[in-house]
Amino acid sequence: MKKMILALAVLWTFGLSVPVSPSPAGPGQAKKPPASLQYEVTVTLKLIQVHVADPKGNPALDLEASDFVLYDNGRRQTITAFEKHAMSFPVVKDVSPAEVKVQETRALPARDVASLLNRKFIFLIDYERNDLEGIMKSKEAALAFMDSQLQQGDEVALFSTSPMRALTLHEYLTADQRKVREAIAKLRDLPGDTLPPGVSLDASSPEFMGMEKMGREMIARHAMGDPSRMRSFFLSLADLAKVLRQIPGQKNIILFSRGFGRNIMNVGSVIKDDYLSMGRELASANSPVFAINTATGMAKMAPPETSLEYLSKLTGGKYFDSVDQETKIAQDIQTATGNYYVLGYSIGAAWDGKFHDIKVEVKRPGYAVLSQKGYFNPRPFNTLSPFEKHLHLLGLALGDRASSGVQLDFPLLALPFSAAGGQNTILLAEIPGQKAVNVVGDKVELISLVFDPEKTIVDAKRIQLDLRKIGGERIFEYTTAALAPGRYDCRVVLRNMDNGKGAVGACALSIVEQQAGGLKLFPPLLLATGQEETYLNASGEGSKAAGGDFSLFQAYPFSPRTYHPLLGELKEGISSLCAVLRCVSGGTEQPAIEVSVQPGEQDRGQRTPLSTNILETMDDGETAIYLVELKLPKLTAGRYDLHFLVEDRLSGSKAETATTVRVK
Repeated sequence: MKKMILALAVLWTFGLSVPVSPSPAGPGQAKKPPASLQYEVTVTLKLIQVHVADPKGNPALDLEASDFVLYDNGRRQTITAFEKHAMSFPVVKDVSPAEVKVQETRALPARDVASLLNRKFIFLIDYERNDLEGIMKSKEAALAFMDSQLQQGDEVALFSTSPMRALTLHEYLTADQRKVREAIAKLRDLPGDTLPPGVSLDASSPEFMGMEKMGREMIARHAMGDPSRMRSFFLSLADLAKVLRQIPGQKNIILFSRGFGRNIMNVGSVIKDDYLSMGRELASANSPVFAINTATGMAKMAPPETSLEYLSKLTGGKYFDSVDQETKIAQDIQTATGNYYVLGYSIGAAWDGKFHDIKVEVKRPGYAVLSQKGYFNPRPFNTLSPFEKHLHLLGLALGDRASSGVQLDFPLLALPFSAAGGQNTILLAEIPGQKAVNVVGDKVELISLVFDPEKTIVDAKRIQLDLRKIGGERIFEYTTAALAPGRYDCRVVLRNMDNGKGAVGACALSIVEQQAGGLKLFPPLLLATGQEETYLNASGEGSKAAGGDFSLFQAYPFSPRTYHPLLGELKEGISSLCAVLRCVSGGTEQPAIEVSVQPGEQDRGQRTPLSTNILETMDDGETAIYLVELKLPKLTAGRYDLHFLVEDRLSGSKAETATTVRVK
């Protein structure tokens, strides 16, 4: 390959300082308080959610901590934390039903401080027991509830269930309500389901992880050999309830379905016991079901659907006989969940999975109390079922930090490096070795996950590590993936398999479709000077198909004794950086190329050109690789977008890319 003639110029764009976070907060996410109480591992602060009605049946909104008496396994507890949540609802007077008017209730302005225990809602859309119109109205009702009733800080999740995919997670519990709205909008409208071509039901298949593996394990365990698909649904929901036990507070499940048949409670029903077991598990998990009948057209003329109504009563929720009443549905769920108290007390921590009976009383006569009947102590992580461990993994990877149990964050970068088929993207993580050992533990599993916009896992790899044996203050871990053009969310999870503690690296990735011929410029790998670090290829056990024989230094050659990747923040005062650039020319004869860097359109700050020096030129087949030194001006703390533009002087064709640097 002929050596290219290059002229390089670099421009910086000055932007605002922003915090480094694996999951940026959306507009609906609650602000964190400036400080929060922390408790020793031998004592836990138990939070109990309580609803109270006055003698007229209206929500009691004027109670204080001194009005409550709380018992845990028969022992009276001292209430050390107290919080009230009150919505403004019209008081129901003693009038005839004809005089009662349903009014839409809007959420109050957001709270200024974070709550001890926010509300949690789980939308569950049943694709098997539904039709086209019912699914569309289910989505409309879910969005109507979110638009009119949710408060800032409320956490929402989205699940669906179907014959072949079993239980599918579309969005984990999150206070970023924008994510859930987008996930609902992406849901398909057609009922039923089929497996993708070439996909089997073998849950042991190595390509299945997370929700896919969980779904197929449930199918294999619950559905195969049993003619009733409803049994699979019941057992899947019972499994989910066991996971929900570990999440504090009330988890309100809003179920959209046409029901399970009016004969389910009849003597001789082969699925009656599974149905009742599901209801009891949900009740014990403090997960009331607000069941909404989605029957449409002629199906609405059938006798009442008693299975949904009974499930709602069994779990402490409420039944709605028509999905068309979305305003009333939203208001009634708001009424049932919007006014509550949080009572907190300290109790010795135990990891034995035992049930604690809870009883809450109000000292005022005539007041009715509705609270969870109890809770389960957490179980040791290594005793959890595969289902529970899979959902725990997805919680670490996709959940908000506050609700997911993540103990540590670390930087992650995804770099497309090739336009050819096969492995074309590197996921590079900077794991703080000793800190990870201190926080998570030394013996961990490392799981690399790539999600498409529908939260389907399109690439997954897993290895077991002993971080203490690997050593090093920093471990640069990398894997490769073969990804089609599109947008992706990437995660690398470290998880202690004994206690479930986790650390997560997260980033977003966009791969553009490459046109045949012409220039192609891939995102650069930035380098900082420093001591030699530890590098770990976690692509698999030497599998060529998984990229196990591929080295980071093949795609981005640099001397590890002189440089290391810059993934985190750049220290203020650093005067130079290096970048490894990969550039492809479409012709057999390489033209002269001019390389420059200019600001992106999203930033409007000052433009500053940088002096550059090409230290080394290499080639990898048709790809030219350049090690470029960038001289930096004096940079204050903040975010800077570094843009590269490559221009072919002969043809005038151009290619550009960009990356971001944060200075602290």
